[in-house]
Amino acid sequence: MKTFLILAAAILAGAASGYYGAMRAPVPAQIAVIDIDALVKAAADLTPGDPRAAEALTERLKKRAGELTAKGIVVLDSKAVINAPRAAYVDFE
Repeated sequence: MKTFLILAAAILAGAASGYYGAMRAPVPAQIAVIDIDALVKAAADLTPGDPRAAEALTERLKKRAGELTAKGIVVLDSKAVINAPRAAYVDFE
């Protein structure tokens, strides 16, 4: 019986410390930033005057933003962001 009480106390202490640790751990922001202006400029430099390039870029942006949104990530244009770490920016290849 004494062993059972010690085991139960250890389990409760472990659960309490796990809960405390989970509540104190920082949660990373679920935000992605896309620099649309830079993408448009790069596309214009590669294919000047080609309307299909703009349409293709728009489709890529929508597809990538949709993928991120499906994962629960908020997608913002860089013009709407005052400051963000570089890791928050989405890279397009």
